[in-house]
Amino acid sequence: MVIRYARGDRGSILTGVAIYNFALPAKFPMTGFSGLALILYRLFDLPIGVMTIVLNIPVAILCYRVLGRRFFLCSVRCMILSSLFVDYIAPMLPQYTGERLVAAICAGVLGGLGYALIYMRNSSTGGADFITMALKAKHPHLPLGRFIMLTDGIVVVLGGIIFRDFDGIVYGMMIDLIFRRHCRQDHVRRERRKARAHRHRPRRSRHGADRRALRPRHNDHRRAAASGRITAMWCCAPAPARRCSSSPAR
Repeated sequence: MVIRYARGDRGSILTGVAIYNFALPAKFPMTGFSGLALILYRLFDLPIGVMTIVLNIPVAILCYRVLGRRFFLCSVRCMILSSLFVDYIAPMLPQYTGERLVAAICAGVLGGLGYALIYMRNSSTGGADFITMALKAKHPHLPLGRFIMLTDGIVVVLGGIIFRDFDGIVYGMMIDLIFRRHCRQDHVRRERRKARAHRHRPRRSRHGADRRALRPRHNDHRRAAASGRITAMWCCAPAPARRCSSSPAR
């Protein structure tokens, strides 16, 4: 449990660093509710973390019953941690003000690692994730991958149009692709780990016993035969022992 919470905390810190220390000084239009909070910050100088929480409140109220209590609480915790880090701890760290391409790559890698750690804990950062999970629970047949790409693209294009930064739209899309690449690789690793653990798990019979344990113990059988006591040694149902006659057979 402690390791799971630590993963979520590290993921929240990495996403906060990606947003405030790399994406913000390079003026990238980001995806999701964090991207909307960045737009409000650049327009009205409103705190990014606080606006992220405020934007998530109505979505959280609407999606609470559909998402489930555990997933909802874990997601709210990660969202609050990342928002507090963006507003209060990330400003203490230096911001990168170099090339925009390098800033986009660093933001994508750090943010992708952060989201992967959060998703490993079966959690999320709220916002678009809440909407996606609620739609998946209500309508499992919908192509949610296209819906996510559409919503992320709308937020990125909106930010580029508002600030007339069309190069920023390209960088924002690139960051989103790096995010998805990291999350997809993490999902594949987890599935492979589960398959490997399932493959090495002992095979069991109908009665719940290990099949390898049902094999006769040949060494015990030889020792019993040498001592004049022949016994069928089976783990689950030992056969009754028979005493061999001491006199030779006639």
